[in-house]
Amino acid sequence: MTRGHLLVTTREHREKVQDVEGLEGRDVGFWLPLLAKTVSRVTGVTDYNIVQNNGARAAQVVPHVHFHIIPRPSQMPELQNKSWAMFGRGQRDDLDDDEAGRLAEELRMVLREEVVGKLGGRKSSRL
Repeated sequence: MTRGHLLVTTREHREKVQDVEGLEGRDVGFWLPLLAKTVSRVTGVTDYNIVQNNGARAAQVVPHVHFHIIPRPSQMPELQNKSWAMFGRGQRDDLDDDEAGRLAEELRMVLREEVVGKLGGRKSSRL
């Protein structure tokens, strides 16, 4: 996995996108761009994949709907134009526990800023 690889999922169990209810879909649509922007700001990587697979034959390993936000840093040129990279396979980088903790805290802080900027001080039931 690359530094900043993030999953976005529903709170309720849904196996495939077609199982996502209307309000859940709205919420995923609200959070996905905010989280992608947050990952880009924290990692400094502006190119990324958003991947979501539906069913075993479509490479879905975990039977719960989830979206991967996968940063693609420039130091990984060997992944450019590779279809398996687009679907989240390929190079996996190690991330130690201390670095993961720092990264998670930075993601939370930047996400907070993004949400405040998006809502402009308004309250939202999505938070």
